[in-house]
Amino acid sequence: NHIDGDFSWRLFWVGFKSDTLQSSTGSSSLLSSFAQLNQDRYLGPHAVDPSSIPSAWDAKHAQSTWEATIATMSDAVATRLTSPWIEECSDYFGVSVSKDSEDASTTLCTYDQELRCSELQAILPVTRTTTEEDRLSLMFIFDTRGNTNLAAGLSIIQTVFICLAVGVGSLLFSNDANQLLLKPIERMMSKMETIKDDPLYAMKMGDIEFRLEEIKQAKLKEQLANMNRCLRWFYMSYHNQKAKEPMETMILEKTIIKLGGLLALGFGEAGAEIIGHNMRGGHSAGVNAMIPGRKVDAIIGFANIRNFTDATETLKEKVMLFVNQIGEIVHGCVDDYYGAPNKNIG
Repeated sequence: NHIDGDFSWRLFWVGFKSDTLQSSTGSSSLLSSFAQLNQDRYLGPHAVDPSSIPSAWDAKHAQSTWEATIATMSDAVATRLTSPWIEECSDYFGVSVSKDSEDASTTLCTYDQELRCSELQAILPVTRTTTEEDRLSLMFIFDTRGNTNLAAGLSIIQTVFICLAVGVGSLLFSNDANQLLLKPIERMMSKMETIKDDPLYAMKMGDIEFRLEEIKQAKLKEQLANMNRCLRWFYMSYHNQKAKEPMETMILEKTIIKLGGLLALGFGEAGAEIIGHNMRGGHSAGVNAMIPGRKVDAIIGFANIRNFTDATETLKEKVMLFVNQIGEIVHGCVDDYYGAPNKNIG
């Protein structure tokens, strides 16, 4: 049944050797004919008619009434077993019992020709004396290609799974690295380049970021207003779980905008060139305010808050709100007419 059954190992080759018989006769042909099955000189009247082989053997050893299903023997295998065993493999004389073997008359070692080292397993008796081993030694070669193919298939699946896992992990890691590190750094570099080229634009960048945040908050409130109570509760729970402290890169990005706006506000348009010149000079950390100026035609306006001392005594700590409100009105009017506020003094 191991010849044609559904097994990981299948019997592929069987052979024998006898050192005692080989030394006494000195003939290999005698050994090859000694092992063939169904010989009259050994079995006498019990030998089976060669014309009825292998059906007679199947009727005796592979009955269909048995509970275990035994595979029947093919005619080619039966012919090899009842013929001289002419294959010589490692001092053993044997014959292939695989129905897939190509040539039955070859003297070459079949399992060496058809099987790799990893695809066969040799089984020999081990509980024997030296004398018994010299008299008769049997060897059975099993074809393990079923097991090898299964292991190769599982290895391929494992390799594919590892490649997919590594690929997906790399994509996820790359996505996190892009979202949390690379893209914020690129945005910061872009903002630095913009401030370096036009320091006054830093104030507009802050206004743009603030307006985008207001638009985002307005859209969120509109979405919540259109949701029912249950969906709003789930959405707010999910949003609160996601809401964490801002990333360091986001803090740096907003800090760059604020610092650029404060520099532009402090130096004004007259100092914009000083800011741009020092930012372009990345080879040194020092600030050089003594850069050559240039002559321009300009109309200079001056706005004064009357009775500011009395207003300060009256408003006290709220005087800053008062000054900032006036500054917002004055600066807005100057911007509308393409002017540039220089500085606030007092």
